[in-house]
Amino acid sequence: MIEEIKNKIDIVEFINGYVPLRRAGSYYRGLCPFHSEKSPSFFVSGQKQIWKCFGCGEGGDAIAFFLKIEKLEFKEGIKILAERLGLELNLSDQADQTARVKLLALNQLALEFFQSKLQENQLAIAYLLKRGLSRETIEQFRLGYVPFGSGLRDFLLKKGKAINEIEAAGFLNSRREDRFQGRIIFPFVNQFGRLVGFTGRILKEAENTPKYLNSSETILFKKSQFVYGLFESLDEIKKKKEAVLVEGQMDWLLAFQAGLKNIVALSGTALTEDQVKLLKRFCQKVIFALDEDEAGLKATLRSALLFLRADFELGKLDFGQSNRDQEKPIKDLGDFFGQGFSLAELNQLPLLDYLFNLSLKKFDLSQVIGRKAMIEFFLPQLKLLNPAEAQLWLTRLSEQTRVAEPLLISELKKIKIEEWFKPASIGSVNGSTGVNLNLGAELGDRQSILAERFLALVLVLKRQAILESYRDYLEQKKDLVGKIINQTDIDDEEVEVLRLRGEYEKDSKGLNQALENEFDLIAKELKKDYFHRRIELLRQSLKLAQADEVEKILVEAENYSKKINELEKSTN
Repeated sequence: MIEEIKNKIDIVEFINGYVPLRRAGSYYRGLCPFHSEKSPSFFVSGQKQIWKCFGCGEGGDAIAFFLKIEKLEFKEGIKILAERLGLELNLSDQADQTARVKLLALNQLALEFFQSKLQENQLAIAYLLKRGLSRETIEQFRLGYVPFGSGLRDFLLKKGKAINEIEAAGFLNSRREDRFQGRIIFPFVNQFGRLVGFTGRILKEAENTPKYLNSSETILFKKSQFVYGLFESLDEIKKKKEAVLVEGQMDWLLAFQAGLKNIVALSGTALTEDQVKLLKRFCQKVIFALDEDEAGLKATLRSALLFLRADFELGKLDFGQSNRDQEKPIKDLGDFFGQGFSLAELNQLPLLDYLFNLSLKKFDLSQVIGRKAMIEFFLPQLKLLNPAEAQLWLTRLSEQTRVAEPLLISELKKIKIEEWFKPASIGSVNGSTGVNLNLGAELGDRQSILAERFLALVLVLKRQAILESYRDYLEQKKDLVGKIINQTDIDDEEVEVLRLRGEYEKDSKGLNQALENEFDLIAKELKKDYFHRRIELLRQSLKLAQADEVEKILVEAENYSKKINELEKSTN
Protein backbone atom coordinates (compact mmCIF):
# COMPACT_ATOMS: atom_id res chain seq x y z
CA MET A 1 0.00 0.00 0.00
CA ILE A 2 2.76 2.47 0.95
CA GLU A 3 4.67 1.87 -2.28
CA GLU A 4 1.46 2.12 -4.32
CA ILE A 5 0.76 5.54 -2.82
CA LYS A 6 4.32 6.74 -3.47
CA ASN A 7 4.21 5.52 -7.07
CA LYS A 8 1.00 7.44 -7.75
CA ILE A 9 2.28 10.76 -6.36
CA ASP A 10 4.62 13.17 -8.14
CA ILE A 11 6.26 14.88 -5.17
CA VAL A 12 6.93 18.19 -6.94
CA GLU A 13 3.32 18.59 -8.08
CA PHE A 14 2.03 17.33 -4.72
CA ILE A 15 4.08 19.70 -2.53
CA ASN A 16 3.52 22.60 -4.94
CA GLY A 17 -0.16 22.31 -3.99
CA TYR A 18 0.84 23.41 -0.48
CA VAL A 19 4.06 25.39 -1.03
CA PRO A 20 4.86 27.50 -4.11
CA LEU A 21 8.02 25.99 -5.63
CA ARG A 22 10.38 27.33 -8.28
CA ARG A 23 13.06 25.51 -10.18
CA ALA A 24 16.65 25.75 -8.91
CA GLY A 25 18.84 23.79 -11.33
CA SER A 26 17.60 20.20 -11.32
CA TYR A 27 15.74 20.76 -8.04
CA TYR A 28 12.87 22.89 -6.73
CA ARG A 29 12.87 25.22 -3.77
CA GLY A 30 10.46 27.27 -1.68
CA LEU A 31 9.81 28.70 1.76
CA CYS A 32 9.53 25.96 4.38
CA PRO A 33 5.96 25.55 5.71
CA PHE A 34 7.23 24.12 9.00
CA HIS A 35 9.18 27.10 10.31
CA SER A 36 9.30 30.84 9.69
CA GLU A 37 11.91 32.00 7.16
CA LYS A 38 12.46 34.75 4.61
CA SER A 39 15.00 32.97 2.38
CA PRO A 40 14.04 29.56 0.98
CA SER A 41 15.81 26.61 2.58
CA PHE A 42 13.21 24.00 1.54
CA PHE A 43 14.32 21.82 -1.41
CA VAL A 44 12.51 19.10 -3.39
CA SER A 45 14.08 16.43 -5.60
CA GLY A 46 11.80 15.15 -8.34
CA GLN A 47 14.33 12.52 -9.32
CA LYS A 48 14.44 10.87 -5.89
CA GLN A 49 10.94 11.98 -4.79
CA ILE A 50 12.21 13.43 -1.51
CA TRP A 51 12.23 16.84 0.21
CA LYS A 52 14.54 18.42 2.76
CA CYS A 53 14.58 21.69 4.72
CA PHE A 54 18.04 22.85 5.73
CA GLY A 55 16.58 25.46 8.06
CA CYS A 56 14.67 23.25 10.51
CA GLY A 57 16.10 19.87 9.48
CA GLU A 58 12.81 18.22 8.51
CA GLY A 59 12.69 15.97 5.45
CA GLY A 60 11.29 12.81 3.93
CA ASP A 61 9.04 11.60 1.14
CA ALA A 62 5.59 12.74 -0.01
CA ILE A 63 3.82 10.74 2.70
CA ALA A 64 5.98 12.27 5.45
CA PHE A 65 5.21 15.75 4.09
CA PHE A 66 1.47 15.07 4.02
CA LEU A 67 1.37 13.68 7.57
CA LYS A 68 3.34 16.62 8.92
CA ILE A 69 1.53 19.44 7.14
CA GLU A 70 -1.92 17.99 7.83
CA LYS A 71 -0.94 16.96 11.38
CA LEU A 72 -2.22 13.43 10.91
CA GLU A 73 -1.33 10.13 12.51
CA PHE A 74 0.24 7.59 10.16
CA LYS A 75 -2.70 5.23 9.71
CA GLU A 76 -5.20 8.02 9.29
CA GLY A 77 -2.99 9.81 6.76
CA ILE A 78 -2.48 6.64 4.72
CA LYS A 79 -6.24 6.06 4.68
CA ILE A 80 -6.93 9.60 3.42
CA LEU A 81 -4.23 9.39 0.72
CA ALA A 82 -5.50 5.99 -0.40
CA GLU A 83 -9.03 7.35 -0.73
CA ARG A 84 -7.78 10.40 -2.68
CA LEU A 85 -5.84 8.18 -5.08
CA GLY A 86 -8.62 5.63 -5.48
CA LEU A 87 -6.72 2.81 -3.80
CA GLU A 88 -8.35 0.18 -1.59
CA LEU A 89 -6.96 -0.43 1.89
CA ASN A 90 -5.96 -4.04 2.50
CA LEU A 91 -7.66 -6.07 5.22
CA SER A 92 -4.88 -5.61 7.78
CA ASP A 93 -5.09 -1.82 7.38
CA GLN A 94 -8.86 -1.94 7.78
CA ALA A 95 -8.60 -4.17 10.86
CA ASP A 96 -6.08 -1.80 12.45
CA GLN A 97 -8.29 1.20 11.77
CA THR A 98 -11.33 -0.63 13.16
CA ALA A 99 -9.44 -1.44 16.37
CA ARG A 100 -8.52 2.24 16.79
CA VAL A 101 -12.10 3.38 16.31
CA LYS A 102 -13.36 0.84 18.85
CA LEU A 103 -10.77 1.85 21.44
CA LEU A 104 -11.53 5.56 20.97
CA ALA A 105 -15.22 4.82 21.56
CA LEU A 106 -14.39 2.74 24.65
CA ASN A 107 -12.20 5.54 26.04
CA GLN A 108 -15.04 7.99 25.55
CA LEU A 109 -17.48 5.76 27.44
CA ALA A 110 -14.98 5.36 30.27
CA LEU A 111 -14.51 9.13 30.48
CA GLU A 112 -18.26 9.65 30.82
CA PHE A 113 -18.21 7.22 33.75
CA PHE A 114 -15.20 8.95 35.36
CA GLN A 115 -16.79 12.40 35.09
CA SER A 116 -20.08 11.27 36.56
CA LYS A 117 -18.34 9.64 39.52
CA LEU A 118 -16.33 12.77 40.28
CA GLN A 119 -19.57 14.72 40.72
CA GLU A 120 -20.67 12.12 43.27
CA ASN A 121 -17.45 12.38 45.33
CA GLN A 122 -17.23 15.61 47.31
CA LEU A 123 -13.88 14.62 48.85
CA ALA A 124 -12.25 14.44 45.40
CA ILE A 125 -13.80 17.74 44.32
CA ALA A 126 -12.70 19.39 47.58
CA TYR A 127 -9.12 18.17 46.97
CA LEU A 128 -9.04 19.68 43.48
CA LEU A 129 -10.50 22.98 44.69
CA LYS A 130 -8.01 23.11 47.56
CA ARG A 131 -5.16 22.64 45.10
CA GLY A 132 -6.36 25.76 43.30
CA LEU A 133 -8.37 24.45 40.36
CA SER A 134 -11.64 26.20 39.58
CA ARG A 135 -14.83 24.30 38.88
CA GLU A 136 -14.66 25.63 35.31
CA THR A 137 -11.19 24.13 34.82
CA ILE A 138 -12.31 20.79 36.28
CA GLU A 139 -15.16 20.69 33.78
CA GLN A 140 -13.21 22.09 30.81
CA PHE A 141 -10.49 19.46 31.05
CA ARG A 142 -12.96 16.66 31.90
CA LEU A 143 -11.41 15.48 35.15
CA GLY A 144 -12.95 12.40 36.74
CA TYR A 145 -12.77 9.91 39.58
CA VAL A 146 -12.83 6.11 39.96
CA PRO A 147 -14.44 4.71 43.14
CA PHE A 148 -13.21 1.52 44.75
CA GLY A 149 -14.59 -1.70 43.33
CA SER A 150 -15.30 -2.55 39.71
CA GLY A 151 -17.86 0.05 38.76
CA LEU A 152 -16.22 0.92 35.45
CA ARG A 153 -15.97 -2.72 34.41
CA ASP A 154 -19.63 -3.32 35.20
CA PHE A 155 -20.66 -0.08 33.46
CA LEU A 156 -18.85 -1.05 30.27
CA LEU A 157 -20.22 -4.60 30.35
CA LYS A 158 -23.73 -3.18 30.55
CA LYS A 159 -22.91 -1.07 27.50
CA GLY A 160 -22.25 -4.27 25.57
CA LYS A 161 -18.47 -4.30 25.74
CA ALA A 162 -16.67 -7.65 26.07
CA ILE A 163 -14.48 -8.28 29.12
CA ASN A 164 -11.47 -9.05 26.86
CA GLU A 165 -11.97 -5.73 25.07
CA ILE A 166 -12.10 -3.84 28.38
CA GLU A 167 -8.98 -5.63 29.59
CA ALA A 168 -7.06 -4.94 26.35
CA ALA A 169 -7.90 -1.24 26.71
CA GLY A 170 -5.99 -1.18 30.02
CA PHE A 171 -8.94 -0.52 32.35
CA LEU A 172 -8.50 -3.65 34.51
CA ASN A 173 -5.80 -4.97 36.83
CA SER A 174 -4.54 -8.56 37.03
CA ARG A 175 -7.64 -9.52 39.08
CA ARG A 176 -9.91 -7.99 36.42
CA GLU A 177 -10.93 -5.22 38.79
CA ASP A 178 -10.84 -1.52 37.92
CA ARG A 179 -7.24 -0.37 37.38
CA PHE A 180 -7.70 3.22 38.63
CA GLN A 181 -9.56 2.60 41.90
CA GLY A 182 -9.54 5.52 44.35
CA ARG A 183 -7.89 7.86 41.86
CA ILE A 184 -8.65 11.25 40.33
CA ILE A 185 -8.58 10.88 36.56
CA PHE A 186 -6.88 13.17 34.04
CA PRO A 187 -7.64 12.37 30.38
CA PHE A 188 -4.74 11.97 27.93
CA VAL A 189 -5.51 13.82 24.68
CA ASN A 190 -2.90 13.57 21.91
CA GLN A 191 -1.81 16.38 19.60
CA PHE A 192 -4.68 15.61 17.24
CA GLY A 193 -7.30 15.99 19.97
CA ARG A 194 -8.03 12.27 20.33
CA LEU A 195 -8.65 10.68 23.72
CA VAL A 196 -5.90 8.06 23.83
CA GLY A 197 -5.64 7.19 27.54
CA PHE A 198 -5.69 8.37 31.15
CA THR A 199 -3.61 8.92 34.24
CA GLY A 200 -4.93 8.55 37.78
CA ARG A 201 -3.69 10.35 40.91
CA ILE A 202 -4.28 8.56 44.20
CA LEU A 203 -6.70 10.57 46.36
CA LYS A 204 -5.61 9.13 49.72
CA GLU A 205 -1.91 8.29 49.61
CA ALA A 206 -0.85 4.89 50.97
CA GLU A 207 2.42 2.97 51.32
CA ASN A 208 3.60 0.94 48.32
CA THR A 209 1.06 2.68 46.10
CA PRO A 210 2.27 4.88 43.24
CA LYS A 211 0.99 8.45 43.40
CA TYR A 212 0.25 8.43 39.66
CA LEU A 213 -0.75 5.52 37.46
CA ASN A 214 -0.84 5.82 33.67
CA SER A 215 -2.85 3.80 31.17
CA SER A 216 -1.09 0.73 29.90
CA GLU A 217 0.21 1.04 26.34
CA THR A 218 -2.28 0.38 23.56
CA ILE A 219 -2.57 0.89 19.82
CA LEU A 220 -3.47 4.52 20.65
CA PHE A 221 -1.18 5.33 23.58
CA LYS A 222 2.62 5.07 23.64
CA LYS A 223 3.94 6.81 26.76
CA SER A 224 7.35 7.56 25.22
CA GLN A 225 5.65 9.49 22.40
CA PHE A 226 2.98 11.32 24.39
CA VAL A 227 3.23 14.93 25.60
CA TYR A 228 0.50 16.07 27.98
CA GLY A 229 -1.23 19.35 27.14
CA LEU A 230 0.20 19.68 23.63
CA PHE A 231 -3.19 19.73 21.91
CA GLU A 232 -4.55 22.55 24.06
CA SER A 233 -1.31 24.57 23.89
CA LEU A 234 -0.35 23.91 20.27
CA ASP A 235 -1.51 27.18 18.72
CA GLU A 236 0.25 29.30 21.35
CA ILE A 237 3.42 27.18 21.16
CA LYS A 238 3.60 27.64 17.39
CA LYS A 239 2.87 31.34 17.74
CA LYS A 240 5.61 31.93 20.35
CA LYS A 241 7.93 29.21 18.99
CA GLU A 242 8.60 28.14 22.56
CA ALA A 243 7.13 25.72 25.10
CA VAL A 244 7.23 25.73 28.90
CA LEU A 245 7.90 22.26 30.33
CA VAL A 246 6.46 21.21 33.71
CA GLU A 247 6.13 17.94 35.61
CA GLY A 248 2.63 16.54 36.07
CA GLN A 249 -0.96 17.34 35.25
CA MET A 250 -1.71 19.53 38.28
CA ASP A 251 1.15 21.93 37.49
CA TRP A 252 -0.03 22.10 33.88
CA LEU A 253 -3.68 22.75 34.78
CA LEU A 254 -2.88 25.45 37.35
CA ALA A 255 -0.51 27.22 34.95
CA PHE A 256 -2.90 27.01 32.00
CA GLN A 257 -5.73 28.27 34.21
CA ALA A 258 -3.51 31.23 35.22
CA GLY A 259 -2.96 32.20 31.58
CA LEU A 260 0.26 30.37 30.64
CA LYS A 261 -0.98 28.86 27.39
CA ASN A 262 2.23 27.58 25.74
CA ILE A 263 2.83 24.82 28.27
CA VAL A 264 3.31 21.03 28.17
CA ALA A 265 3.95 18.43 30.86
CA LEU A 266 5.85 15.23 31.50
CA SER A 267 3.63 12.51 32.90
CA GLY A 268 5.65 10.64 35.49
CA THR A 269 8.26 9.40 33.02
CA ALA A 270 11.69 10.67 31.95
CA LEU A 271 11.84 12.76 28.79
CA THR A 272 12.40 10.68 25.63
CA GLU A 273 13.91 11.42 22.22
CA ASP A 274 10.49 10.81 20.62
CA GLN A 275 8.96 13.54 22.80
CA VAL A 276 11.80 15.91 21.89
CA LYS A 277 11.25 15.22 18.18
CA LEU A 278 7.53 15.88 18.59
CA LEU A 279 8.14 19.27 20.24
CA LYS A 280 10.76 20.13 17.61
CA ARG A 281 8.02 20.14 14.98
CA PHE A 282 6.37 23.12 16.66
CA CYS A 283 9.02 25.20 18.48
CA GLN A 284 12.71 25.99 18.78
CA LYS A 285 12.90 26.85 22.49
CA VAL A 286 12.00 25.00 25.70
CA ILE A 287 11.70 26.77 29.05
CA PHE A 288 12.12 24.46 32.06
CA ALA A 289 9.74 24.76 35.01
CA LEU A 290 10.25 21.37 36.66
CA ASP A 291 10.12 20.84 40.43
CA GLU A 292 12.58 22.81 42.57
CA ASP A 293 13.99 19.77 44.37
CA GLU A 294 16.91 17.41 43.72
CA ALA A 295 14.77 15.09 41.57
CA GLY A 296 13.53 18.03 39.51
CA LEU A 297 17.06 19.33 39.08
CA LYS A 298 18.30 15.93 37.91
CA ALA A 299 15.42 15.76 35.42
CA THR A 300 16.27 19.25 34.17
CA LEU A 301 19.96 18.41 33.67
CA ARG A 302 19.21 15.17 31.86
CA SER A 303 16.45 16.66 29.70
CA ALA A 304 18.59 19.67 28.81
CA LEU A 305 21.13 17.44 27.08
CA LEU A 306 18.41 15.75 25.03
CA PHE A 307 17.07 19.12 23.94
CA LEU A 308 20.56 20.43 23.15
CA ARG A 309 21.20 17.43 20.93
CA ALA A 310 18.11 18.51 18.96
CA ASP A 311 19.42 22.11 18.76
CA PHE A 312 16.86 23.72 21.07
CA GLU A 313 17.40 27.03 22.82
CA LEU A 314 16.88 26.50 26.56
CA GLY A 315 15.51 28.72 29.29
CA LYS A 316 14.38 28.42 32.92
CA LEU A 317 11.39 29.89 34.74
CA ASP A 318 12.59 31.14 38.09
CA PHE A 319 9.38 31.01 40.11
CA GLY A 320 11.15 30.79 43.44
CA GLN A 321 12.28 34.40 43.43
CA SER A 322 8.82 35.81 44.12
CA ASN A 323 8.75 33.76 47.31
CA ARG A 324 12.08 35.04 48.67
CA ASP A 325 10.58 36.61 51.79
CA GLN A 326 7.87 34.00 52.34
CA GLU A 327 8.04 31.34 55.05
CA LYS A 328 6.56 28.64 52.82
CA PRO A 329 8.97 27.75 49.98
CA ILE A 330 7.62 27.29 46.45
CA LYS A 331 8.38 23.79 45.25
CA ASP A 332 6.91 23.81 41.73
CA LEU A 333 4.99 25.93 39.21
CA GLY A 334 1.64 24.61 40.42
CA ASP A 335 2.54 25.70 43.93
CA PHE A 336 3.54 29.13 42.57
CA PHE A 337 0.09 29.73 41.12
CA GLY A 338 -1.62 27.89 43.98
CA GLN A 339 -0.14 30.44 46.41
CA GLY A 340 -1.69 33.26 44.41
CA PHE A 341 1.29 34.54 42.44
CA SER A 342 0.67 35.80 38.91
CA LEU A 343 2.26 35.43 35.48
CA ALA A 344 3.78 38.90 35.80
CA GLU A 345 5.87 37.69 38.76
CA LEU A 346 7.59 34.93 36.79
CA ASN A 347 11.22 35.48 35.79
CA GLN A 348 12.76 33.82 32.76
CA LEU A 349 16.49 33.49 32.14
CA PRO A 350 18.79 31.30 30.00
CA LEU A 351 19.14 27.82 31.49
CA LEU A 352 22.93 27.99 31.75
CA ASP A 353 22.75 31.31 33.61
CA TYR A 354 20.33 29.73 36.06
CA LEU A 355 22.50 26.61 36.56
CA PHE A 356 25.68 28.64 36.96
CA ASN A 357 24.09 30.94 39.56
CA LEU A 358 22.60 27.90 41.32
CA SER A 359 25.99 26.19 41.50
CA LEU A 360 27.57 29.31 43.01
CA LYS A 361 25.04 29.07 45.86
CA LYS A 362 25.05 25.27 46.06
CA PHE A 363 28.76 24.61 46.51
CA ASP A 364 31.36 25.94 48.97
CA LEU A 365 34.00 27.25 46.56
CA SER A 366 36.41 28.00 49.39
CA GLN A 367 36.96 24.22 49.65
CA VAL A 368 38.60 21.99 47.03
CA ILE A 369 35.76 19.48 47.26
CA GLY A 370 33.23 22.24 46.61
CA ARG A 371 35.08 23.46 43.51
CA LYS A 372 35.35 19.88 42.25
CA ALA A 373 31.61 19.40 42.80
CA MET A 374 30.79 22.58 40.84
CA ILE A 375 32.88 21.38 37.90
CA GLU A 376 31.17 17.98 37.92
CA PHE A 377 27.78 19.67 38.13
CA PHE A 378 28.22 22.33 35.45
CA LEU A 379 30.82 21.10 32.95
CA PRO A 380 28.66 18.45 31.19
CA GLN A 381 26.18 21.17 30.19
CA LEU A 382 28.87 22.69 27.93
CA LYS A 383 29.47 19.51 25.95
CA LEU A 384 26.99 20.23 23.16
CA LEU A 385 27.48 24.00 22.90
CA ASN A 386 29.17 25.61 19.93
CA PRO A 387 32.90 26.25 20.59
CA ALA A 388 32.57 30.03 21.04
CA GLU A 389 29.79 29.76 23.62
CA ALA A 390 31.53 26.92 25.44
CA GLN A 391 34.70 29.01 25.65
CA LEU A 392 32.87 31.88 27.37
CA TRP A 393 31.48 29.54 30.03
CA LEU A 394 34.81 27.77 30.49
CA THR A 395 36.40 31.13 31.27
CA ARG A 396 33.74 31.90 33.89
CA LEU A 397 34.01 28.42 35.38
CA SER A 398 37.79 28.72 35.54
CA GLU A 399 37.53 32.05 37.36
CA GLN A 400 35.16 30.66 40.00
CA THR A 401 36.87 27.31 40.62
CA ARG A 402 40.45 28.52 40.17
CA VAL A 403 41.11 25.61 37.79
CA ALA A 404 43.05 26.47 34.63
CA GLU A 405 41.06 26.52 31.39
CA PRO A 406 43.26 23.92 29.63
CA LEU A 407 42.51 21.45 32.43
CA LEU A 408 38.77 22.15 32.15
CA ILE A 409 38.95 21.68 28.38
CA SER A 410 40.74 18.38 28.92
CA GLU A 411 38.02 17.19 31.32
CA LEU A 412 35.29 18.40 28.95
CA LYS A 413 36.71 16.24 26.17
CA LYS A 414 36.53 13.18 28.45
CA ILE A 415 32.83 13.62 29.17
CA LYS A 416 30.77 11.10 27.26
CA ILE A 417 27.23 12.29 27.00
CA GLU A 418 25.37 9.08 26.15
CA GLU A 419 25.93 7.63 29.63
CA TRP A 420 23.98 10.63 30.96
CA PHE A 421 20.83 8.87 29.83
CA LYS A 422 21.45 5.96 32.18
CA PRO A 423 20.06 6.57 35.70
CA ALA A 424 23.24 5.46 37.43
CA SER A 425 25.30 8.21 35.80
CA ILE A 426 23.61 11.00 37.78
CA GLY A 427 24.66 10.82 41.39
CA SER A 428 25.32 12.81 44.50
CA VAL A 429 28.58 14.57 45.29
CA ASN A 430 28.45 15.74 48.90
CA GLY A 431 24.79 16.57 48.57
CA SER A 432 25.16 17.89 45.04
CA THR A 433 23.71 16.61 41.81
CA GLY A 434 27.01 15.55 40.27
CA VAL A 435 28.16 13.80 37.13
CA ASN A 436 30.95 11.30 36.81
CA LEU A 437 33.49 12.82 34.43
CA ASN A 438 34.27 9.41 32.87
CA LEU A 439 30.94 8.63 31.20
CA GLY A 440 30.04 6.50 28.02
CA ALA A 441 31.14 6.94 24.36
CA GLU A 442 31.69 10.44 23.09
CA LEU A 443 29.18 11.66 20.55
CA GLY A 444 30.41 12.27 17.01
CA ASP A 445 27.80 14.89 16.21
CA ARG A 446 30.30 17.61 15.26
CA GLN A 447 32.34 15.23 13.10
CA SER A 448 29.22 13.97 11.34
CA ILE A 449 27.90 17.48 10.65
CA LEU A 450 31.26 18.64 9.32
CA ALA A 451 31.55 15.56 7.10
CA GLU A 452 28.06 16.03 5.65
CA ARG A 453 28.64 19.73 4.88
CA PHE A 454 32.04 18.94 3.35
CA LEU A 455 30.58 16.24 1.08
CA ALA A 456 27.68 18.49 0.08
CA LEU A 457 30.14 21.18 -1.02
CA VAL A 458 32.32 18.60 -2.79
CA LEU A 459 29.29 17.70 -4.93
CA VAL A 460 28.12 21.24 -5.69
CA LEU A 461 31.67 22.50 -6.41
CA LYS A 462 32.47 19.30 -8.35
CA ARG A 463 35.56 18.51 -6.27
CA GLN A 464 35.12 14.72 -6.23
CA ALA A 465 38.74 14.31 -7.34
CA ILE A 466 40.06 15.33 -3.89
CA LEU A 467 38.02 12.79 -1.94
CA GLU A 468 40.59 10.02 -2.15
CA SER A 469 43.02 12.16 -0.13
CA TYR A 470 40.32 12.87 2.49
CA ARG A 471 39.27 9.29 3.25
CA ASP A 472 40.94 9.28 6.70
CA TYR A 473 39.32 12.57 7.68
CA LEU A 474 35.88 11.27 6.66
CA GLU A 475 36.00 7.92 8.48
CA GLN A 476 32.42 8.35 9.81
CA LYS A 477 31.13 8.55 6.23
CA LYS A 478 33.48 6.06 4.58
CA ASP A 479 30.68 4.12 2.84
CA LEU A 480 29.22 7.34 1.46
CA VAL A 481 32.66 8.54 0.33
CA GLY A 482 33.19 5.21 -1.44
CA LYS A 483 29.93 5.57 -3.38
CA ILE A 484 30.83 9.07 -4.55
CA ILE A 485 34.40 8.12 -5.54
CA ASN A 486 33.27 4.96 -7.36
CA GLN A 487 30.30 6.78 -8.93
CA THR A 488 27.85 4.21 -7.55
CA ASP A 489 25.72 6.94 -6.02
CA ILE A 490 23.23 7.63 -8.79
CA ASP A 491 20.24 6.10 -7.01
CA ASP A 492 21.40 6.62 -3.43
CA GLU A 493 18.96 8.68 -1.36
CA GLU A 494 21.60 9.76 1.18
CA VAL A 495 23.75 11.18 -1.63
CA GLU A 496 20.72 12.94 -3.07
CA VAL A 497 20.13 14.67 0.27
CA LEU A 498 23.77 15.83 0.17
CA ARG A 499 23.20 17.24 -3.31
CA LEU A 500 20.13 19.08 -2.01
CA ARG A 501 22.23 20.49 0.81
CA GLY A 502 24.88 21.59 -1.67
CA GLU A 503 22.24 23.39 -3.72
CA TYR A 504 21.04 25.07 -0.54
CA GLU A 505 24.58 26.24 0.30
CA LYS A 506 25.03 27.53 -3.25
CA ASP A 507 21.65 29.23 -3.15
CA SER A 508 22.54 30.90 0.18
CA LYS A 509 26.05 32.07 -0.69
CA GLY A 510 26.19 31.92 -4.47
CA LEU A 511 28.72 29.99 -6.53
CA ASN A 512 31.49 32.42 -5.65
CA GLN A 513 34.48 33.02 -3.41
CA ALA A 514 32.33 32.90 -0.24
CA LEU A 515 31.38 29.30 -1.02
CA GLU A 516 35.03 28.44 -1.80
CA ASN A 517 36.09 29.96 1.52
CA GLU A 518 33.42 27.96 3.35
CA PHE A 519 34.70 24.79 1.71
CA ASP A 520 38.32 25.53 2.71
CA LEU A 521 37.31 26.31 6.30
CA ILE A 522 35.32 23.06 6.69
CA ALA A 523 38.18 21.06 5.15
CA LYS A 524 40.57 22.49 7.77
CA GLU A 525 38.15 21.74 10.62
CA LEU A 526 37.81 18.15 9.41
CA LYS A 527 41.58 17.73 9.50
CA LYS A 528 41.89 19.34 12.94
CA ASP A 529 39.22 17.02 14.35
CA TYR A 530 41.02 14.02 12.89
CA PHE A 531 44.38 15.11 14.37
CA HIS A 532 42.78 15.68 17.80
CA ARG A 533 41.32 12.16 17.69
CA ARG A 534 44.71 10.71 16.77
CA ILE A 535 46.37 12.55 19.68
CA GLU A 536 43.75 11.19 22.06
CA LEU A 537 44.34 7.62 20.82
CA LEU A 538 48.08 8.07 21.30
CA ARG A 539 47.49 9.42 24.80
CA GLN A 540 45.48 6.29 25.64
CA SER A 541 48.16 4.03 24.15
CA LEU A 542 50.79 5.55 26.47
CA LYS A 543 49.11 3.79 29.39
CA LEU A 544 50.01 0.38 27.90
CA ALA A 545 53.26 1.33 26.12
CA GLN A 546 56.60 -0.32 26.81
CA ALA A 547 59.47 1.96 27.85
CA ASP A 548 61.09 1.85 24.39
CA GLU A 549 57.78 2.84 22.72
CA VAL A 550 57.08 5.99 24.73
CA GLU A 551 59.39 8.33 22.83
CA LYS A 552 57.99 7.24 19.45
CA ILE A 553 54.41 7.87 20.65
CA LEU A 554 55.30 11.30 22.03
CA VAL A 555 57.00 12.31 18.78
CA GLU A 556 53.97 11.22 16.76
CA ALA A 557 51.63 13.15 19.05
CA GLU A 558 53.86 16.22 18.77
CA ASN A 559 53.71 15.99 14.96
CA TYR A 560 49.91 16.01 15.06
CA SER A 561 49.99 19.00 17.42
CA LYS A 562 52.21 20.88 14.96
CA LYS A 563 49.77 20.14 12.14
CA ILE A 564 46.91 21.51 14.24
CA ASN A 565 48.89 24.67 14.98
CA GLU A 566 49.71 25.12 11.28
CA LEU A 567 46.02 24.80 10.35
CA GLU A 568 45.02 27.31 13.02
CA LYS A 569 47.64 29.81 11.82
CA SER A 570 46.48 29.46 8.22
CA THR A 571 42.88 30.12 9.32
CA ASN A 572 43.72 33.33 11.22
